[in-house]
Amino acid sequence: MTYTVVLLRTSRGRYVVRVPALRGCITEGDNLAEALDNAREAIQAYVESLQIEGESVPEDRPVIELYEDETDVWVTRVTVKVATAVAKTASR
Repeated sequence: MTYTVVLLRTSRGRYVVRVPALRGCITEGDNLAEALDNAREAIQAYVESLQIEGESVPEDRPVIELYEDETDVWVTRVTVKVATAVAKTASR
C-alpha cells in the first residue's frame, strides 16, 4: 500500500509529515529519515485501526494542494506493509 506524504521543514530543522489521504494522520521527525520512518508507522497504525473498526481504507490522493507560504515542502510516496485482514477482538 502506498500513500503520498507531504513533508514540511520547520524553522528549527525538524520535519512535519502529513498524509493527505488519511485525515488527521500527522507525524514528525528530527531529520528526513526519521520523519519518513515515523510516517510509515503512522500510516500503518491508521490503516490497521480502520480495519479493526470495519471501516474502509481510503485510496491515495492523486492531487495535493500546497499553500504559497510553505516554501520548504517535499512531496513523496511511501509504501507500507499492513495486514490485509485484522482479527477483531471480542469485547467481554
